Amino acid sequence: MARKRRVEVDDGQGDLNLAPIMNMVMILIPLLLLMVKFTEISIINVNAPARGQSARQADDEPDEEEVQVPRVVVSISSDGFRLLDMQQLPAFEEFVRPVTGCPGAGSTGGTAVVNPHTATATIPPTICLRQGTEGMPLSERLDYAGLYNHLVRIRMKPEWFDAFGEENNSIISILPDFEIPFATIVETMDASRFFLKPANSDLPPPTAASAPESYMLAGGNGATVEDLKNAHYVVTEGDTPTQVDLFPDPVLLLPNAGSGG
Repeated sequence: MARKRRVEVDDGQGDLNLAPIMNMVMILIPLLLLMVKFTEISIINVNAPARGQSARQADDEPDEEEVQVPRVVVSISSDGFRLLDMQQLPAFEEFVRPVTGCPGAGSTGGTAVVNPHTATATIPPTICLRQGTEGMPLSERLDYAGLYNHLVRIRMKPEWFDAFGEENNSIISILPDFEIPFATIVETMDASRFFLKPANSDLPPPTAASAPESYMLAGGNGATVEDLKNAHYVVTEGDTPTQVDLFPDPVLLLPNAGSGG
């Protein structure tokens, strides 16, 4: 019996040629990589307040020779910064009063604030908003340069300088109102962590005998946003220079819902 021959029919469709597509993909890959935007992420170590810490500190009897330093609180509100002291030291009253250029500046009366959550309603801002910034976002209206200069005054007060350098004494608490954006909180922390110096200057690490004005932006008078942006860190001398601490240990406090802040 004769076998039938199998007839192959050419339908006109050959194997796909993927070479042009692969060439196109190889061209697109470097173009896509050039369009990628890389985001630099920094980490700030923020401490949480320990429960019952204040009670333990109250129970501990201070050493007669131990120098008490203020527990600085920076309150952030829509009308500026307020500087407070959880220890309520009488010597800190001068740093609570409004600085030059703010409403109420030059007053001689001290202000005692028992609860920092009520500060917005009880005292004027220590460092008010920058003039001529009406209509701008709050982050651009706050005077970070003025805040830095004020913290330098506190940190370099001669009777506190050495004690601030001891363990657990360099803590600073940040207390924002509810409406304060997180980016503003981070900028406040950045302005309080390390000593700064003007560009192209050679300042050594500060000592108790150093003049505070040398480490302030614009010499402590009329510091601008540009002064803060162009400043560099003061570093220690040696083989491995490190940044000199101002208040390097920020503690983020949560707003009190009952304070109306």
